[in-house]
Amino acid sequence: MDEKSIIVRVPSSFFKHMKKVSAKENTSIREITVSALLKELKALNQEYASPEDFKFRRFCNIQDKTKGDNNDE
Repeated sequence: MDEKSIIVRVPSSFFKHMKKVSAKENTSIREITVSALLKELKALNQEYASPEDFKFRRFCNIQDKTKGDNNDE
């Protein structure tokens, strides 16, 4: 499968903060970003889901494929 990439522009101060956090947690900026995006996607899906959606979709099964399960919430 081809690897996809997303280019995001952020303020330099935020990028410096991300570098500090990644060094502190001993993880890559990519893993932190993917985890944050998946958490945001899960929150958005739950916010806009109708009761019928919950019958057919399982939002709790969204996983961070770079680290395994996203159970640290």
